[in-house]
Amino acid sequence: MDLSSVSRLLPLLLIFWDNFSDGQQIVVENFESIATVPENSPAGTKIHEFQAIVFNDAVLEIAVTSTPESEFFMITYRRILRTEILNRYIVETFLSTKASLDYEWAPIYLLTITINGYNLPIHFEQLQLLIQDVADEHCGIQFQTPGGATVRVEETAAPLSQIYTIVSAPSPAENFIYTITEAVPASAEDEFSVDQSGSINVPFSGFEHRNEERIFELHIRVTQNTDTICTGTLRIVVIPVNHRPPIFTSVSMAVSIPENQGPEYYVATLTATGDRIHYHLKDFNPSFQIGEATGIIKTSYNLDLDQKPGLAVNLLVIVAFDDSYLYSSLANVTVYVTDVNDNDPRCTPPILVADIPETTPVETTLFDLTCSDPDYSKTNLSYTIVANENSYFKFKYHASSVKVNESLDYDSAKMANLDFQYRAAVIVTDGGTPPRTSQINTLVLLDFEKIDTYILTIQAVDMNYNVLFDSSQQRTTYAQYTINVENVNDVPPVCNPPFYKETIYSTLADSISIVTLSCTDKDSSFLNYRIVGGNINNRFISQRDSLFSKNTFSYNPDGISDPTIFELQIEVTDDNGADSKLTLTTTVIVIVHVIPWTTTVPTTTAPLTTRTPINKMVTVLNNYWKPEAWFVVVLTLVSALAAVALALLLWNCRSRISCCKQSSPQSEMSRHLLQARSRSQAGTQKGNEIGEKKQLPSETPLGQWFDGRAIDPTTGRYYLFNSTTGARRWV
Repeated sequence: MDLSSVSRLLPLLLIFWDNFSDGQQIVVENFESIATVPENSPAGTKIHEFQAIVFNDAVLEIAVTSTPESEFFMITYRRILRTEILNRYIVETFLSTKASLDYEWAPIYLLTITINGYNLPIHFEQLQLLIQDVADEHCGIQFQTPGGATVRVEETAAPLSQIYTIVSAPSPAENFIYTITEAVPASAEDEFSVDQSGSINVPFSGFEHRNEERIFELHIRVTQNTDTICTGTLRIVVIPVNHRPPIFTSVSMAVSIPENQGPEYYVATLTATGDRIHYHLKDFNPSFQIGEATGIIKTSYNLDLDQKPGLAVNLLVIVAFDDSYLYSSLANVTVYVTDVNDNDPRCTPPILVADIPETTPVETTLFDLTCSDPDYSKTNLSYTIVANENSYFKFKYHASSVKVNESLDYDSAKMANLDFQYRAAVIVTDGGTPPRTSQINTLVLLDFEKIDTYILTIQAVDMNYNVLFDSSQQRTTYAQYTINVENVNDVPPVCNPPFYKETIYSTLADSISIVTLSCTDKDSSFLNYRIVGGNINNRFISQRDSLFSKNTFSYNPDGISDPTIFELQIEVTDDNGADSKLTLTTTVIVIVHVIPWTTTVPTTTAPLTTRTPINKMVTVLNNYWKPEAWFVVVLTLVSALAAVALALLLWNCRSRISCCKQSSPQSEMSRHLLQARSRSQAGTQKGNEIGEKKQLPSETPLGQWFDGRAIDPTTGRYYLFNSTTGARRWV
């Protein structure tokens, strides 16, 4: 191919962005920093209005506070425009239903308006509200309150100089009558009076010099004809004059504070010697304020150098007055407001698309790039070209220009797949701080007992790169974090079962366990056991998880008698080494039934007698007989012969009994029956005289046997009978 005669155009797409841009901010429009309102304005009067524009977020809350503090003001807002990138609101400030403005009491209010977004830092604006005096010929509002109005006047005040005006009319109200109904002390009624214009003045003779404050309280009624216009209380505080001016401990001071810290941000503290010192700014400065009694300097609103560069250096002159405001001293405070890197670099053009021939020479300037840092400090900018795979080393940045660094190639399959485009980005970074960071937050409560370690893989994706280019060119990196959850003792011990019932003898040895508890704790591997209740007379002891008796039971009726049922409460406490200050407990119930035993030794309080041991030697002789061998043989033979003789005798007796049973039973039965009948008749005739003879049993032949037993109906005695022979015999 002849490059000298053919020229093709290559599209070049360059995008510029800063590395800190998030696109979220709050901008206000039409905000007037000073407003006025008449003191007699009713509730609901609108005193201020502006618009707030929120980019890439929405308003969560808008609030208003005032100095001096009051509940006189309320704020409302409504959205009037909503797009994909911004929300526009109208913000209005009104007097609330509690509003009671009084020029004589507070001629100016400083209102601080805060705007909160869901994901944005708080935005502050401040408004100075001036109260206009109105000639209404009515009594002052503060004068009519239950606490009344309080004025302070130096004891050196000129005689007849004005102290207070009851009616705020610009011209005297001659038809008003002022009456002091009560004075504290009573002598004040002679010192003070109210003239026709409603003014109370210093007495004609002035105030005497005193070393302490004096307070006069006047109760005044204002009438017109016969109607009462108002009643109120005026408290006059006469301040002794201190002839020693206050002295600052430091007459010159320089401090530095960062910008964008919001209102009420601490700046410095000034101190002057003396009693009841009052601190003020010599010249009004809307950016700063000082506590009259404390000498603490704070910001009045959010200081932003990007909007007001003049706030970088501020010279404040502080005046310290004594309590009489006749003597004072001055101090200088220089406040330097330092810049915070809170704005991203801006580049022109932000996006460039150009068609260039592939024959463009190296070092050819494609375009000039103009970038700036809108931050007040104007930090140095650094430039880096980030190219995709096919654009490596093709372009370079030098001296605010993007130039061709290598020869360009149109005729390749790779370029055809990329639609014949080179793509690159120039990243512009300022040198300020702080850098952007990310953080890992927990979404649920962590539980060490369930999961003690988390391994997280964090994926960081260049989302802007993905939006602007093909997803295949997206840049991604990974980082792995291991999070170890620390154990906190939040689970008490668990005992299974929580109740035991055991029976023992009172003589059970103290080395034998009565019961062994089965307790576990997910937080701790070591548990403590102790008896906390039911151990009457201290008869039991707990050793680790086992319960033992001390074998000291006493069941002496005349002395100490222990119960037979003990209901022991054993407290189980965990011991978490990681959090030893926090312990959790559970209680196990063990019921022990003790069976008293006769060998139980009762306890006694009698002192033991100690005996001195005496050593003795005792000799014991045991006598025994050892027969000779022949005697044992003879004794064995004799015993055998005796056994044989006894067996023959028993056999002979049995044979004789069998013979007796075979004799004639008829005659024997008849004889016994006749004997029985005759004895019965004789017993009836003789009665009780022969009762003892009835005790004699009937004679029965030797060897007679019986198979039954019955009761004699006459005597009630038992007798034996033979059902076959009829023979009977008394039992």
